[in-house]
Amino acid sequence: MDHLAHEEMNEAAERRYGGFWIRLLAYVIDAIILGIISGVVAAVTVGSATNPADPTQFDMGAYFGRLIINFIVAVLYFGILPATKLQATLGKLLLGLKIIDHNGGRIGFGRAVGRYFGYILSTIIIFIGFIMIGVTDRKTGLHDKIAGTFVVKR
Repeated sequence: MDHLAHEEMNEAAERRYGGFWIRLLAYVIDAIILGIISGVVAAVTVGSATNPADPTQFDMGAYFGRLIINFIVAVLYFGILPATKLQATLGKLLLGLKIIDHNGGRIGFGRAVGRYFGYILSTIIIFIGFIMIGVTDRKTGLHDKIAGTFVVKR
């Protein structure tokens, strides 16, 4: 075995992977942050889906506008932050986690967005992709496997 391969094995053995519960808490923190950001952006751009004067009136256009804004904000949040020097969303950062590639390096925007679409897929299949975090040896979920990423402790 060459020296470089030996170093990579040692580095991988030293990694402390972020487990299911800490990652769930990070996601809850991210969801709260996203809710606030999306709410403000949607309120400023599309307005409310209900009429404050008559709450029985519902504006379907504003509702779908809010959904689209929520999606765009989430894609940008989960796409940009992990690709920066932070290597994490704010929730992961607060809990001392970071997202890395197979070599331990930073991931790019495209891979981070791919991870986010993996979140959506994991949700569609009854959260099985998230449950995988609790049962795999390197604590990888479906979104990690799709994007070739790991979540480790800083």
